[in-house]
Amino acid sequence: MSWNVLTSILCLGLGGLIGWLVLNPKLLRARGEAAALNAALEIAKTEIATLQSDLDRAGQQIATLQGKLAAALKKLHEVDEAKRLAALEPLNCEEFRTLLFGIIDAEVNRILESKRAKASLSGDQPANPKVAAPSSGEVTSRRVLDYDDALVLTANIREIFVKAIRVVPEQVEVACLVAEAFLAPTAAERKRLIKEAAKYGGVAGIGLIVAAACAAVGLGHGMIGLILAFLIGPHAPLGLLLAGVSLGAVAAYFALTGNPEVDTERFLKAIRGGLGKAIKEIWVQHGEKLSRWRPKVDDVGRP
Repeated sequence: MSWNVLTSILCLGLGGLIGWLVLNPKLLRARGEAAALNAALEIAKTEIATLQSDLDRAGQQIATLQGKLAAALKKLHEVDEAKRLAALEPLNCEEFRTLLFGIIDAEVNRILESKRAKASLSGDQPANPKVAAPSSGEVTSRRVLDYDDALVLTANIREIFVKAIRVVPEQVEVACLVAEAFLAPTAAERKRLIKEAAKYGGVAGIGLIVAAACAAVGLGHGMIGLILAFLIGPHAPLGLLLAGVSLGAVAAYFALTGNPEVDTERFLKAIRGGLGKAIKEIWVQHGEKLSRWRPKVDDVGRP
């Protein structure tokens, strides 16, 4: 190997060594800084996890406080309501009946107004399959309820008693069932309602309630007597069935007339007649609470 070649190799090696010595401290510093950044990142992750845990606990505490606040507000409302009711002059039986009938009238008017508004826009078809569909102009000027409307009204009546005394008295239930039968669209539905009412045949005052509802509609004494015998007689309904008096025959007294306005009035008269007598029957047991009940906004005219 010549001296020149050896000298060149030595120069290259020396240059590489010098370059490595110059660059290596920077590389070492870069690696050190990267390690420091990684350590700082891990610390940051730990702090974020801690903060998230603290945030979750704070959320749970807020939810708990919100629950306690809602319970306190509800209790405060109940106390205020109790004070309000205590300050009211108690109603007697007749005054409560008048109040209830006023709520019923308001609900009927709300239903009719809603039907008129819908009919003027689209011309709704009646729910009663036995009645021909009136024109839109006829619907908007007539006082007509269908069976679905009747169920809405009686459901609201039941809800009033639930709010007032936390139960629907059996006498009120029968009054609603009998009235519903006068607007039931089919014989099968009328039979179902009458059979349901017959389950309460042994309850005090049921005969008077059914008789009052049927008399308000205009049924004769003979018809009413047969209906009562079927519902509350000593052997009803089995004895009458054996004697040849069928459920269908009794249900026929509740059949639709074919005139929706007349059928509507029959239903409204029945609900008033039956409820009026039912209120008198339950007043001894529930009169104290009913006398202090007053309607709220949502008890009159639901959307």
